[in-house]
This record gives sequence, C-alpha cells and structure tokens, in this order.
Amino acid sequence: ARDPDAQLDMIQLELTDDIKNNVRDGHATAWRLESNLREFENIQPVNFWFEYPVHRLDTSEELDNIPAVGSVAANLSRSSKRTTVEERRTALDTAYDVCSINPPVKIKDIVEYTELNEKTIRRYLAEFSDAYWVENGVVGRKTK
Repeated sequence: ARDPDAQLDMIQLELTDDIKNNVRDGHATAWRLESNLREFENIQPVNFWFEYPVHRLDTSEELDNIPAVGSVAANLSRSSKRTTVEERRTALDTAYDVCSINPPVKIKDIVEYTELNEKTIRRYLAEFSDAYWVENGVVGRKTK
C-alpha cells in the first residue's frame, strides 16, 4: 500500500519499416528504459535493442525520437491523413495558382481542385491568413 521509492519502466518503441528492415533485419525490437525516482533526479532515458537473447545499447542514437508503442505520437505518425505545414501550404498555393486562371477564385473552386472538403480548405485559409484573405466565399492572395 506504499508508494515506490524507485520505479523503472521498460517501454517498447514503435519502429518504422525502414528501421525494422534496413537496420536490424526485422528481428530485433527497440526499447527505452525510463525512471521515476522519489528522492533523486530521474536517470536519462536509455534506448536499447533486444536481439534474442541479448539486450544491446543503441549507440547510434537512432531511437531517440521514436515514440512508444500505443502512444498518441505513434498513432498520429501512422495516420495517412496527417499533413505537415509545408504540405498544407503547398497544396493551398498550388490550388490557388491553378484556380486563379479563371478569376475570381472561390472556395468551392479550391475544394473541387484539391478534392478536400470545404471545412478543411477554410481551416487551411485560416492557418495561412498571413498570405490569403477570404470575403463572401472569394479567396485572394495578400500582397507583400
């Protein structure tokens, strides 16, 4: 019924296919050892490979930014719908350039070109409000 003075967690890491196949031939699993200490500063997390029957430290630091299995970060990284800021900006810029051939550019034109829904396009336009303006469904590019 007491709280522990020291707790060590071994957490399996979510490997990408590149790392599984190229680096370890798909036979090893990756792990991270973390601590939770009551009276002392926590230890730095330690990453290692389990290659049956031996654990080997990861000296290459390739596991430093890999999320734990089942974590929110791991699930988001597998999502095919997740895009980066650059991808969103490029998609919006390209769609605007193509649609501006027949002015005025309307949101519905951008929706048709990108095959994304209107809510997504409006979110993109709001995200890049420094470059685009919207008025009554018409989109324009701000001059610098």
